[in-house]
Amino acid sequence: FAALAVLTICLDVLIREEDADAYRAIVASAVRAARRLVVISGHERPPAAGAPDRHFHEPLSQTLRRVDPRLDCVPLTEAHGITTFAVVKPDAAAGGASG
Repeated sequence: FAALAVLTICLDVLIREEDADAYRAIVASAVRAARRLVVISGHERPPAAGAPDRHFHEPLSQTLRRVDPRLDCVPLTEAHGITTFAVVKPDAAAGGASG
């Protein structure tokens, strides 16, 4: 069935994804799965040298805007080069229908 979550969380996943297309698909899936809010973390800039297990494809905020330019992306925290965003979907920001 196609139930949507009120909140979708995707932390410490995107920085490990080697494939750019898979990275973008994960972001899009996280946004699609949420009815109202996504908490998601990733890189806004390339990680420091010496982090071979961390991958950068583009700023996470840019990827989110590609998924839906109407998303309200609020940076919550940045630690060790990883930014965590609260992403409010447009229907939720406008007081859309609850379900």
